[in-house]
Amino acid sequence: MRWAATNETSPLVMPPSHNPFEPLSPASLARIYEWPAEALRFLAGELDCLHVVGDCGMGKTTLVRQIERRLTETGAPVVYACVPLGGALQLTLPPDVLVALIDETDRLSRRTLAGLLARLREARCRCVLAGHRRQQREIRRAGFTVGYVEFVPITEPRVLRAIFEQRIAFAFGDDGPRLAEEATQALLRASRGNIERALQIGYEVFEDLPTVCPITAADIEAAAVSLDRALARGAESR
Repeated sequence: MRWAATNETSPLVMPPSHNPFEPLSPASLARIYEWPAEALRFLAGELDCLHVVGDCGMGKTTLVRQIERRLTETGAPVVYACVPLGGALQLTLPPDVLVALIDETDRLSRRTLAGLLARLREARCRCVLAGHRRQQREIRRAGFTVGYVEFVPITEPRVLRAIFEQRIAFAFGDDGPRLAEEATQALLRASRGNIERALQIGYEVFEDLPTVCPITAADIEAAAVSLDRALARGAESR
């Protein structure tokens, strides 16, 4: 879409309440989601288990939810569970379930994980296991063929810029603001290569961006300060 300026020299005004960094539903995100190759192999039925590893905010749960959405669309019975702190997972496997999606599996002890994998194997249930540390040895020991996806902090400015501007283009098409060159480096520094933090910074940028103009390093730095203040207030209120 295009927004008309009031005259030839005035800037385009940002539409109100239209922040491209609002959280997207799995269905909306699916339109721009870039699938890891091993995840596509799992969806094609080539693997018994997909093991997804990475730090908080790097996209583990996003991938799990995208797999859930894709399988559900095909009619495959799936079950999702997130291991709570303490590792006391209560997982019910319906008789017809084909895939179990289990998040935060690093909270399970090795013994508990082995028992879970044995249950899944006995039920002939494929699985996606997501967590913060590698558990391939236990998975292979249980007899599963396993694919591995690891999400690591982004170090290439161009990669982070592509993710950031992809969200803007999703909302605004070709008419949205772009990152100025120095802003890309500022975003990498401020986010420390973490995708979730980069998107949160983007949200703060667009809360304060009045016009459709290049996003500067100063905009990024101010947004990072605002984000840290908001996170600190949230921590104090808990």
